[in-house]
Amino acid sequence: MKNLIKNAKIHMSSVYYAHSKLIYDSPREKQERKFLEKNFWKVVCPNRDMGDLGSIDPYLRMVDKNKIVVCSEYNSYIGKGVYSEIMEGLKTNKRVYCLRKLEGKYILLPVATVSMVDPNDWKMQYGKIHISSEEPLIFKG
Repeated sequence: MKNLIKNAKIHMSSVYYAHSKLIYDSPREKQERKFLEKNFWKVVCPNRDMGDLGSIDPYLRMVDKNKIVVCSEYNSYIGKGVYSEIMEGLKTNKRVYCLRKLEGKYILLPVATVSMVDPNDWKMQYGKIHISSEEPLIFKG
C-alpha cells in the first residue's frame, strides 16, 4: 500500500458519496464526509445535498455529474441504492472506490464490481463489493 495521493487531479475531483441511509446523520457519516471533504475539491452527499427524492433516478443523474464515486459499506454489505449508484458509476466509466478504515486510517480501495446477495433485502445485505487488484489510494496525513 504505497500509493500515497499527491496528484492534484485527484484532489480537484468532484466525488459522489454513496452510503447507506442507515448511517445518515450518524457520527460515522460525519467522519467519512469530513475525510472526503478534506481530500477532494467537492463532495456530493445525498443526505445533506439532495434529501429524500423518492426515486433512485435523481441520484443516478448526480453520479453521472461527478468524476468519482466513493461508496461506504454497512456491516460489509451495501443496500439496493448504493448498489445502483455503484453500478451506474461503473457503467459510465467513473472511478469507483470503496471507503474503508484500516488501522485507524481511511483508504480508498478500487471497486472491480458488485454482486447481488439478497435481492429481497434492500437495506442491509442486498449486495457485496468486490475490490480490484489495483493499488488502493492512501492519503497523506
